[in-house]
Amino acid sequence: MAPLSQEEVEKIIKASKPFLKLEIGDINFSERTFDVPISFDYAEFVGNVNFCNSVFNKRITFVGAKFGKQACFNGAHFTKGVDFLNAEFKLNVEAKFWQTHFEDRTNFNNAIFWHKAQFNSALFLGRTAFAGTKFKCADFEYAQFEEVFFNFSRFYETAEFGNIEFKDKASFLEVEFCKGARFENARFWKTAAFQGNKVKVIFQQPSTFKNAQFGDDVIFRNLNLRHVSFLNAIKLDKVQFINVEWNAQKAWPYTTRKTVHDESTVDTQENYPLIENIYRQLKINYESKGNYGYAGDFHYGEMEMRRLSFGTFFRRNLSLTAFYKYSSGYGENPGLAFFILLTFWVICAEFYLFFGLNVNKGNLINYDWTFNIKCFIDIQLWRDFCVALWYSIQQSFLQKSLIAEVDNMFGKIVGIIDSILGPLQIALFGLAVKRRFKR
Repeated sequence: MAPLSQEEVEKIIKASKPFLKLEIGDINFSERTFDVPISFDYAEFVGNVNFCNSVFNKRITFVGAKFGKQACFNGAHFTKGVDFLNAEFKLNVEAKFWQTHFEDRTNFNNAIFWHKAQFNSALFLGRTAFAGTKFKCADFEYAQFEEVFFNFSRFYETAEFGNIEFKDKASFLEVEFCKGARFENARFWKTAAFQGNKVKVIFQQPSTFKNAQFGDDVIFRNLNLRHVSFLNAIKLDKVQFINVEWNAQKAWPYTTRKTVHDESTVDTQENYPLIENIYRQLKINYESKGNYGYAGDFHYGEMEMRRLSFGTFFRRNLSLTAFYKYSSGYGENPGLAFFILLTFWVICAEFYLFFGLNVNKGNLINYDWTFNIKCFIDIQLWRDFCVALWYSIQQSFLQKSLIAEVDNMFGKIVGIIDSILGPLQIALFGLAVKRRFKR
């Protein structure tokens, strides 16, 4: 039986009859207005389909329909909704929905797009469902959604959601982005949920939310975010991150910390402040929820990006920010802070021994710089070293009553350094301990 011609299709439409399991050849209904409901359920379109700029004032359905050649709905208006449940757009078929208006309930559940699905600048004004839908190549750039569900759908190629706008609710429950997704400049005004499980990994390849803007009710739950970029994202501090996995990287000198994908892919000096902003927002986010462990890691990342943003080697390694890192791990490592403090006291004590300490008004402790292995078993040396060490500790705590006095200029210089850097390092140690107890 030959496929239906356009004239035959028009007759069936006017008679309001269904196209159940009928084959339809080339049809061109561009810029037409339809005032009757149409059912193309389980029809097979073996020719080109053109509904560009058409207006459907009644509901139209394509349940189980199959499209074998080009399907063009660019600029069409579905004023009473449309149903593509279980529809199939076969291999090499471009499904074009550029600037299409979906003004009521729209259903693409379990549809299959084996080639390109182009929804660029489409407008979805009603409840829209893409649950269980399979996309070979999908492009939703500049589209607008009121309420949409992509639950359990699968995108085999990179999914394009750039400049998209979700005005009310967006749900991505157990979606699979097999080769990543691009949500650059996307806007989530109200509610959005990205949720995975232990089996399915939503973001299987590098994905991006660069310049995305989040509302106050956005959730990322049970996800691996090791390949996801949030560069220059807005209101990241309001997003709920529940049971997500971040990157891990070494922190000075021996610990590990949580990191974001952008840090591992930074390519220009200008990006360091942007990544610093990511860490700052995440720090505020986790602190507000009482997760001080993650907040501490992101504080470390914030300060590290600030240090690396300095242009010269000397500023990166000899600035106050660098001192903050190497002396206490940006206030996150009490063990390192105490080790540096103890080492500082020991070094100062050694200098006091060699420059001279006056104990008990006349008992001078003074050693030369000659190294002798026997000094390690000299009891008196160890006693004098303990005196010098205690004197250094007293200087660091800015005590007025000291165990000894220095008799020369060099010793006084060491005392000044001791009284400046010692209290500073003690404060850093106290800060690190406080942060650790918060964890």
